[in-house]
Parts: sequence; structure tokens; C-alpha cells
Amino acid sequence: MTVIAVIPARGGSKGVPGKNLRPVGGVPLVARSVIAALGVEAIDQVVVSTDSVEIADVAREAGASIVERPAEISGDTAGSESALLHALGEVDPRERAHILVFIQATSPFIDTVALAEAVRRVADGDEDAVFSAVEDWTFLWRVGPAGAEGLGHDAAVRPRRQDREAAYAETGAFYVMRAPGFRDARHRFFGRVGLALVDPRTAIEIDTEDELEMAEALAAVLDADAPGEAGAALRSAALRGRAAAVDADLDDSVRADGGTPSTSALAAAPTTHAAEPAAAPTASRFAPPVTPIPVDAVVADFGEVAVDARVVLCDDLDDYVPADRADGRGVQQLRDAGVPMLLLSEQVRRVTEARAERTHVDLIHGSDDPAAALLWWAEQNRVELDRVAYLGTTIADLECLRLVGWPVATADAAPEVLAVACVVLDAPQGQGAVRELADRVLEARRTSTPSRGDAGRDPRHPDTHESRNPPERQESHDRRNRIAAHR
Repeated sequence: MTVIAVIPARGGSKGVPGKNLRPVGGVPLVARSVIAALGVEAIDQVVVSTDSVEIADVAREAGASIVERPAEISGDTAGSESALLHALGEVDPRERAHILVFIQATSPFIDTVALAEAVRRVADGDEDAVFSAVEDWTFLWRVGPAGAEGLGHDAAVRPRRQDREAAYAETGAFYVMRAPGFRDARHRFFGRVGLALVDPRTAIEIDTEDELEMAEALAAVLDADAPGEAGAALRSAALRGRAAAVDADLDDSVRADGGTPSTSALAAAPTTHAAEPAAAPTASRFAPPVTPIPVDAVVADFGEVAVDARVVLCDDLDDYVPADRADGRGVQQLRDAGVPMLLLSEQVRRVTEARAERTHVDLIHGSDDPAAALLWWAEQNRVELDRVAYLGTTIADLECLRLVGWPVATADAAPEVLAVACVVLDAPQGQGAVRELADRVLEARRTSTPSRGDAGRDPRHPDTHESRNPPERQESHDRRNRIAAHR
């Protein structure tokens, strides 16, 4: 089942100039639509159809593919259907797509839960097309030659709301339809049509400056409650957008003063030095957020978490295990950032020894008591155990995991390990887990997360280790002399 989402976004808006790039809640409208579509697991590809280089750049950064819309279907009179048909022809020339999702960038608040359900209904064959809607109890009127007259109701009869049959209004946010049926009908309503009811607060389409202002006010409430990965990505992008706006204001103050910052700008500006190294490439402002891990040190059994669980059998009778180069880069990044790291293992593994030698990080392997070795290393480096992240995957890691403040598990860790972990990574062992942990530790340093109790919690796993068991630590203290050979 192939599901393609298409977001038409022209660059020539007349009512609100540059509308699709205007921010709501700190995030451009077209980026909000892309983030919402990417947050629906069933959607395989997100495409933005546009005639604007600027819109294409923002949409691409948000994670969408781009279809360049021809001028003949980009004017004020061009309908959405023409853009949808053209985009489908470009990305699905063999007509293999099963479902088309049409999302309008002018709707800033996409209900991703309702959208996912609409996709499911079309996929299951319940309906041929489903669109977002809200209940509407409005009495509509029109003006005719004889004056105002009721539209769809008798003006002489005013029934109570509970006595009336509900009507429904399109919100314009999304339309889900069978792709072959849309190609045949060449419009969005065909066959059996269904409604996807959404929160009335989200039923706003932006066609005027006033509506844009209303959406900005609503964003403070709706974005805070937006569910799922899309909601988290939206909030993260909003924070980055606001930070960029502050930077832009600072730049404006410098330019407006002929190159000399104002007193307030100088107070806010960071100190720079001539020999300061070039800044590292910045992540996309629309990149999904990671759970930051605010720690002072990292410990991992590199020989377990950084190699694949599979074994490659060769003719020379030696066993080989696949690994991910990204994990080695993760170790290097932590070292370059000044984060103490220990590679700890009960077994003597050449791969771990080689990594420690190459990156100049601490190594303890061949220890029959990893927990005591961890305790000794932390004492030697004057690192509080509550500020240590330990990455584990097997039950052999359990004692070390219980000692530290941040027990972290790979995605495919043993059930016992998952049960004690406060953060579960997206990557399994041998497929970038160390790199992901490094990214999260460095993200915490960039955002200056002060403590474990703040935003750095993984919502999938409750905080089962907010306080540590003193007897466990005392037992490890009592065994520390056993690792003297590792000094």
C-alpha cells in the first residue's frame, strides 16, 4: 500500500503576500504541513508542488520532496486538482500509488490523529474519499432581489439545536482519496465520501492577514497539545524559529546602526575571538527533536552495543561481526566535545581495544566485575554516578545500568534492560546506537539542559530510577579493590 501526500504551495499569493512562508507559532505554513504529513506513519512520501524557489527550499529542509509546478498551472485561476494530477504524474508515473493525501498549507493546524484515521478508512475500503470537517449549526442566509432569505431553512421556523439535523463544513485541512479513483474522476469527491471530524479550533484557513493573526494566537494553545511525533517536531521547530528570529533582530540592529551594534545588542551578543574555529554545521530547524541526555560522562560496552548481533562465518574459520561506522564517529564526537567516556566490557575484544586506541578514550575490558570497575572509573574521574549515562543491551549490563543516573537501552535490548532504562534509543545495537547516544548527549549540551528531571525524559518509559538504591552502590564500593589491576 503506497500513500503519497501532496501539498500544493504557490508563491504568488495575492491576499497575503508570501503566505505559504509566513510563520505561525514560529514555523512557516508550508513547513507545518510537511511536519504534519511526516508525522503520519502510513504516509510513504511527502511532496510539495510549488513554483517558488524559496518555498521549495523551506519544504525540502522540512523533509519534503519537491515537484516544480509549471507556470500554466501556477496562476491565480489554477485549481488544486491540476496541481495534484501534475504532482502524481511526476512522482508516480507508473500509477502504482494506492492513496493520495491532499494537504493544504493554508491550514496551519493539521489533526494528525484524524488524518491517520482517514488514511486507514480509505485503505480499508470503507470510503473512496474522506475529508476533514466540523459540525456546523449556523443559520445561513443569502441576499436576493427581495432582500435576505434563509438558505436551507425556513425563516419562519426557528427549531432548537437539539431538534435540528447536523450539517458539516469542510475545514480544507486534508482530503484523503484513492489515487486511481482521483485520476479517473479528476476531482477530490467521488464514490463513497466520508467525513473526518476534527477539533473546531483547528478549522481555520488562512486567506487574510486577520486570519493569520488569529492563527498565531491559537498556536500558543494548539501547538502545546499537538500529539505524537508531529507535535514534538512542531514544538522543536517553533523553538528554533523563535531563536532564529532573535538572531535576525540582532543582525537588523547591527545593519541599522551602520555596522555598529546598539548597546542592547552588544549586551546580548556573544563574545567572539579572531581564532575561534568555524561553527559546526547546524541541523535543520525542522529536524525531529531528540530526547537530550544531560550527563557529564558516558559508559558503554562498545563490543556489544556497537556491533551487530549477527556473526559472519568465513572460510578462514574466524568469526566477523558487522558494525556501523557512525558509532565510531559518535565516540570521536564525545571525545572532541570533552565528554569523558569509558568503554567497559567483561570480554577482551579487539574491536573495542582498537576503538579506544584510535579515539584515545578510557578502556577497561577483561574485568570480571564491570560494576566495580565502573565505580572505580567514576571515582578516578570525579564524576557523579547520577550524571553518567550507561548504554546497555544485554542482561549482563543490568547491574551497571542500575548504578547510574541515566540507564540507556538500545532499541532491541533485552526486556529486562528495557524495563530499567529511562531512555530507549531508536537505533538497535550495531546500527548507530552509540552515535545516537552521542547526539543526545551533545544536544543536551547545546540546549544546556540543567538536570535529569527536565525535558530529557523519554515518554515511552516512565522514570523508574529517579533515586538509586544505596545498598547497590555500597556493595559496589565494597568490591572496588577487586579492580586494582586496571589502574
